[in-house]
Amino acid sequence: QKKKDSGNATLVREFYANASKALRGGGNFLVYVRGKEVDYSHEALNTFLGAVGVPECAFKMEKKAVKSADEPGRRVVRDFVA
Repeated sequence: QKKKDSGNATLVREFYANASKALRGGGNFLVYVRGKEVDYSHEALNTFLGAVGVPECAFKMEKKAVKSADEPGRRVVRDFVA
């Protein structure tokens, strides 16, 4: 049992050592562990874990649209709310 745990710890140490070098060099979230390329970008981790991205809040999207709208567009929103 102890051997199995120490092997995993060795792989983790190698991953961390190589990942820190990659990030200092500009960082593309790719690292080599035992000669195999490991992608640890947020997209790769979410895919591996089966996680679904959280969609942007509808209110936040509308607020951005209103903020970047011209005066007539803002007036439509103002008249609707008021």
